[in-house]
Amino acid sequence: MPLRVLASILRDATVTVTIVPLTGKAAGRIADEAERQGARQLIDHPIEDSVSINGVPLADFDGTYVTRIIVVDSGIDAADATAAWVDGD
Repeated sequence: MPLRVLASILRDATVTVTIVPLTGKAAGRIADEAERQGARQLIDHPIEDSVSINGVPLADFDGTYVTRIIVVDSGIDAADATAAWVDGD
């Protein structure tokens, strides 16, 4: 999260960062779509991450792209690997 976003947060606010593996229908939809496109998932369970301030989701980080890193245990060829963002809707 960019520091300028943190600067605008109230001093007594609660910032919650959540990183969880997807399960159920959401994970199934991703696996189905990957299979439909002939792709192979490189991580066993897709993940979902979110940030909220006092229970209100923070989505755009004040217009700044935020880098996320996912460690893949197996060797991959970066020329053939792609990460995808999937909208829950």
